[in-house]
Amino acid sequence: MTQPIDSWLGDLIQKKQSARVDVLDVGCGSGSYLTANATHFNTENITWTGIDPFPPPDNENKRIRYLKAKAEDLEVPDESIDYLVCTYSLHFFDDLKKAINEFCRVLKKGGRIMIVNIDPGDMEKSWLYEYFPESRALDLKRFPSLIRVVELLESVDLQVSFDYQRRRFFMPAQNAMAEVRKKKASQLQMVSEQGYNDGFNRLSMEALCSEKVILEEVASFVVRAIKI
Repeated sequence: MTQPIDSWLGDLIQKKQSARVDVLDVGCGSGSYLTANATHFNTENITWTGIDPFPPPDNENKRIRYLKAKAEDLEVPDESIDYLVCTYSLHFFDDLKKAINEFCRVLKKGGRIMIVNIDPGDMEKSWLYEYFPESRALDLKRFPSLIRVVELLESVDLQVSFDYQRRRFFMPAQNAMAEVRKKKASQLQMVSEQGYNDGFNRLSMEALCSEKVILEEVASFVVRAIKI
């Protein structure tokens, strides 16, 4: 999947003109966000740092620095970051409130935070939950709601806005089956063996027909915050 270019970061870079911009990706995973945006915004005045408990072992882009750390203890100096991004990682944090406090601590005055995540509470019709019902119960516990994220950001006196999107579309059952075989979704690594096997067998029967399609439902939000 192609990583989109961050237009809100682009707006900040334009406003800063030639001034230095320090970007931090918390829960950076494989570094796809950093790689795509560092390639697009290819100027020397931007620093790119990714933090993750398991940062990528190989770094082909030498402009990007990776640190091994957790969101609750970023090991980054106070007020040193202009732009902090966190995409699809909140549910991996042990203590979301502590992580948000860390976000605010490292952010410069006037700095920006962008958080992107899904909202399982509004995705009841997703094929993943249809075939693997255990996964929805797990997700409702580990994914923070939009309201919770906004409340925590406002509690540290950040100026907050957000966008919410819910999409429904059909996809080939064979495509879903390919994802299940690889256990691409983290939920599939958490369900019981029985739950996985039951869902696998049901979906594999559906996927025998090349024309069979299943419903996907995705609810997601983008939260933007500014330190005043």
